[in-house]
Amino acid sequence: MQKIKKRLTAFLLRNALLEAAEAFADLSFIQLEAFTIRHSYQLENILRTQKRALRLAELIAVHVIDTKQRSVWVVQQLSITEAPCNNTIAHKPEYEAPVKPILKDLHSEIDRDHFRERLLKYTRKAFQLIPELDKPRILDVGCGSGVPTIELAKLSKGEVVGLDIDQSLIDELNRKIERESLSNQVETRRCSLFEMDFPDESFDIIWAEGSISVIGFEKGLNEWRRLLKPGGFLVVHAETKSILNKLKKIPDLGYKLLNQFSLPEEAHWTEYYRPMEIRIKELRAKYKNNRGALQMLRKHQNEIDMVKRNPKEFSSAFYILQKL
Repeated sequence: MQKIKKRLTAFLLRNALLEAAEAFADLSFIQLEAFTIRHSYQLENILRTQKRALRLAELIAVHVIDTKQRSVWVVQQLSITEAPCNNTIAHKPEYEAPVKPILKDLHSEIDRDHFRERLLKYTRKAFQLIPELDKPRILDVGCGSGVPTIELAKLSKGEVVGLDIDQSLIDELNRKIERESLSNQVETRRCSLFEMDFPDESFDIIWAEGSISVIGFEKGLNEWRRLLKPGGFLVVHAETKSILNKLKKIPDLGYKLLNQFSLPEEAHWTEYYRPMEIRIKELRAKYKNNRGALQMLRKHQNEIDMVKRNPKEFSSAFYILQKL
């Protein structure tokens, strides 16, 4: 019975992924591989029938691992309870699953945001390519734990709205906002990218580091255009291979391409994953007798190994667009 159950779970998981691949054309095989590595253990408990699998497939979306900047894509299970944007400020759910103290401490010791901050120089470069604006209002779509969100607030001196579906990441960002004394500049919203209901012409800038693949490049440009003020700017960071053949469609979607630049081919490996691999190795030695900790570290190492095999696979670029 256990073998049958495992095979059924694997079958349903595969079907969910195939449905997701059809719904989100930008997904590549390696993106699905990343998801399988990182999220299959979570889905085993809920993929019990084909109907549930297909329902789940409707609710999963592409998201860059931790704060979007790196071009390793995962398919992230969104909450079955959708999160429209009509609740202004993100709040903690009524129930939060308990986290073992040792694993919570380990998460802090890994501190992925520390390595993520190494890539902020590209965020700053992209922002500097936008014509100067006086205290702009910025929407950070798929903000994750908010490493770029905080930086955008400091760079712009304006107001930033960080939007993400993941409550745990929103909670992390809220702590950063408090720690940086930026509550007058930054607010958070737990919201699906499919349910954004901001009024027309709400923002001077929409910032999308990785998140546009949630709904696809063309659909993102089309649906987000109404949210920009006249002459507003859309900044997209995406895998180069997934977007190059779509750039020629930008004028037809009501934008012009102002500027663009590519990150160094192996930037995500040399500046993020390789330093993190060193940290993971140190922690494996420290927690060598803790099975739970080693399992968590193995998941991180699997992600690292995927990039290590072919760093150039994850080359990416920033594109700065202006609304016509």
